[in-house]
Amino acid sequence: MGVAGVMGGLNDSIAPDTTDIFLESAHFNPKSIRRTARELGIKSDASWRFERGTDPDGVQTALERAVFLLESYGGGTAEHMVAAQGTPVPQAHIHLRFQALDTMAGCKIPRSELRDILERLDFQVGYEHGEGMELTAPRYRTDVTREVDVLEEILRVYGLNRLPSPPQLRYVPAPNKHSNHAHKLRDSVAQMLAVSGFHETMSLSFISDAELEFLPAYKPFALRVMNPVNELFPVLRPSLLFSCLNNARHNHNRQQYTYNFFEWGKTYLVSHNTRTETDQLGLLMSGSASPESWYTESKKIDLPLLHAHVQRIFLACGIEPQQAEQGTHPCLTHRQLQYSWQGRPFAYLGEVDPSITKHYDLKQPVWFATLEWTPMMAQVGQRKPFREWSRFPLVRRDLALLVNKSVRYATLRALAFQSAGPLLREVNLFDRYEGERMASDLRSYALSFMFRDDHATLTDERVEAAMSQIIAIFAEATGAEVRR
Repeated sequence: MGVAGVMGGLNDSIAPDTTDIFLESAHFNPKSIRRTARELGIKSDASWRFERGTDPDGVQTALERAVFLLESYGGGTAEHMVAAQGTPVPQAHIHLRFQALDTMAGCKIPRSELRDILERLDFQVGYEHGEGMELTAPRYRTDVTREVDVLEEILRVYGLNRLPSPPQLRYVPAPNKHSNHAHKLRDSVAQMLAVSGFHETMSLSFISDAELEFLPAYKPFALRVMNPVNELFPVLRPSLLFSCLNNARHNHNRQQYTYNFFEWGKTYLVSHNTRTETDQLGLLMSGSASPESWYTESKKIDLPLLHAHVQRIFLACGIEPQQAEQGTHPCLTHRQLQYSWQGRPFAYLGEVDPSITKHYDLKQPVWFATLEWTPMMAQVGQRKPFREWSRFPLVRRDLALLVNKSVRYATLRALAFQSAGPLLREVNLFDRYEGERMASDLRSYALSFMFRDDHATLTDERVEAAMSQIIAIFAEATGAEVRR
């Protein structure tokens, strides 16, 4: 049993011991095959051909050719042929108007050349009069049924390069304010990354089952393709990390050990039978941050450098997200950060877990960042209003703290701004120490604080009062001690 024009039956297939075969050559209704293949969810080579239409006049010719090859090279012997004729396939009769042809072409095509083109395309030219001609399309051209189909074929052969160009375009696309703004931002970000040494990549959205095993965190949420075009890549990528790592491996295998990539693309996830498609920007960096030189030591790419590029992207888009916090991306090591908007992370950056990079034969640290574009666009336009540059100087104070290793710099920074109020303008971590001279569960932070009042020169009393408040809240919230 089989489905005609779609898939043959298992018991009807040829085995190594088969000696008698039945050859079938047929023409099927393309609409019927297309509908059957869609309802059954089967995409085969046969359905791909038959649903696009075949030559009904070539059925017997194809069968006779197959029999000839089997008899000539396979040692076979043909017995007899059985022919079954269904409803004849009608030929399309089309009226071609010369005015329609000249209007579409923008010029007058010589009638002698027109007739030559139609004859070369196997059209039968019937009655011709001053306004047009009657045509009969060849039966193997099942896609030619209307006048506009014939016009397209004529202009294709005549040559689009021979058609005159109008002095001006009459079609003006309607502008989409939001869409144009988003595209301009993408272009500006891409240009900024390009001049910063990044190369843009474009990858397929499909990955293999083996790659999915490399990143098991995505396995429960992977979206599989029904009847994939390539059986080796049946899964839609859940993250741009897959594409970036493949590009890194391609370069690494060709002795290119420093590479900076960025890629715009969509990612696909499924959770609780809900499919989500997300626009993302991915960045991948690895190798040296600067070229080798005799006068300076080459520095390796690290998290602060990747973080700086991500912050430049935020600046180019005109957004100012909240302070970065410790990241929770499952494919990155503990050396990672994340940014959130409305309580939901939209950007991750950090070092790719070595247990993942080893599957791609990458033997050096790889740094990756992924940014969701939709939440970023929702924050665009939240720029701070213009403010006049202050005429009063900044006042700096440094503070050395002894804290538990569980206390993070981001926590201290948030507490400082919460305590000191608008006088505090900047907080920076400029040194960190862990060593033998302190307990194993402690760490030393060296922080700098920049104060300024836009309306008056700060006095030492006001600065010291602010510093006392900061020290007090540090001690209360984290148990930090000031190192004297």
